[in-house]
Amino acid sequence: MKRSTPWIAVACLLIGVAGWTAAGCGKKAYPVVPKQEALVQGVADLQARMVDDRVEISWTVETSQPVPVQKFVLYRASRSVADGDCPGCPMLFSKISEWPVVSSRSGASYRMRVTDAADPGMIYFYKVVGIDGYGHAGKDSNVAEIQP
Repeated sequence: MKRSTPWIAVACLLIGVAGWTAAGCGKKAYPVVPKQEALVQGVADLQARMVDDRVEISWTVETSQPVPVQKFVLYRASRSVADGDCPGCPMLFSKISEWPVVSSRSGASYRMRVTDAADPGMIYFYKVVGIDGYGHAGKDSNVAEIQP
């Protein structure tokens, strides 16, 4: 009887290790950041037009948003007219300025306007992003395109 005791202990140990390792196996993947919706609403009516020799970029500031916008960040991408059309090519936007939001006393929406220098022979693309008081960015606006 004494000879079978070590075999039983070894068998139980092996079954326990096999069960423990089998329970821990499975397909592993890289961690995924949970989806987060932007709380700051995006601008939908960004426009660009020429005023004298400068580009005027304008958009509506909605004051009745659930999360108020503290500032807007303006981005620009450009390419030479000589390069021709390039559908599907990525546009590399660079930050060109930040604009604080001034709340109106009436609480009504208003139009924000800024200007930017323009060189002939270039095509400019603009977008704005609203930023809340905690620094969280909203969705990108539509892209406004202009050729001086």
